[in-house]
Amino acid sequence: MAACSKDESPTPALQVSPGQIEMESTGGDKDVNVTANINWTVSSGSNWCTVTPASGSNNGSFKVTVKPNTTLNARETKITVKAENLVKEITVSQDPASKEQLLTGSTWEMTSQGSGDPNYNDLVGTEIEFKADKKAVAKMNLVLPDDMGTVTRIDGTWSLSGETFTIEGDLIPDMSAKLSFEIKQMTESVMECQMKVDLPLLPPDGIPVVFKKK
Repeated sequence: MAACSKDESPTPALQVSPGQIEMESTGGDKDVNVTANINWTVSSGSNWCTVTPASGSNNGSFKVTVKPNTTLNARETKITVKAENLVKEITVSQDPASKEQLLTGSTWEMTSQGSGDPNYNDLVGTEIEFKADKKAVAKMNLVLPDDMGTVTRIDGTWSLSGETFTIEGDLIPDMSAKLSFEIKQMTESVMECQMKVDLPLLPPDGIPVVFKKK
């Protein structure tokens, strides 16, 4: 009598590590290890989080690349790894950008002023460039009172403290100025502020202004 034997396929196995990824707002890369004895595929639920390669066989790894978050909201997505009927999910979470990150290296244009006084309409169109080295350039067409002239540019510095950013520089020769803007609401593209100047140009409480990112 002869005994017949048949090869049995191994039980499918799939594990991934880590099971959770936390990223700073600046983004970056993270390697994920896969322990498996079969073919597997991987996909991401969001376009700000990509994976390479998208498939593999047996033990291996893939890279997760997270783009910088340029919003003021935290975000989260899932990476799905599949092997036959086995599924593993990896949660990817990312911190929101800070207001300082949104300002740094960008230019914002004042699109409106809400004082109700047309005398301040010459502020509309003001552009502020927030350089990465904390230098600032404010371009405007600001007519000063008492025939003091017109300000077309302020070269100075910028800083952010809490919810208020400040521009400091020379208004005209031998006269410096400080422009402060208390941020009331802000997204990655629009900023509503209360503007104040340490000169007798604006009401004591300032005026509401709106900036849009260029």
